Amino acid sequence: MGKRALLVEDELLIALDLQGIIEETGLTVDGPYIDVAGSLKAIGTALPDVAVLDVSLRGGDVFPLADRLHQLGVPILFHSGHADTGSLNRRYPGSAVISKPGSPAQLAARLRELTQQEPQGG
Repeated sequence: MGKRALLVEDELLIALDLQGIIEETGLTVDGPYIDVAGSLKAIGTALPDVAVLDVSLRGGDVFPLADRLHQLGVPILFHSGHADTGSLNRRYPGSAVISKPGSPAQLAARLRELTQQEPQGG
């Protein structure tokens, strides 16, 4: 089975765009999830190989989920219009931060780096 990406994004159109980009990198998408509670349930069942997280969700910030993922060693890519890159990099060393709107090429490249994948041919 291939590598999986947890997608947490509460804006439907952005989530659909991200899902397409993630799938183009060869990852299977788990989600999108719109809140922390549903996301925490999902990682209780199976850990993803990488997580793509929006920082600001309708139910609050994503930090409880990000804290748990970081503790478990899951690489995180924050994709947010509300991201303080310096603060996120200090709190989650090794994470990637891309401000919305991020380019599809930039997102795909960072996902490949975080999952140590080679670019897809085509």
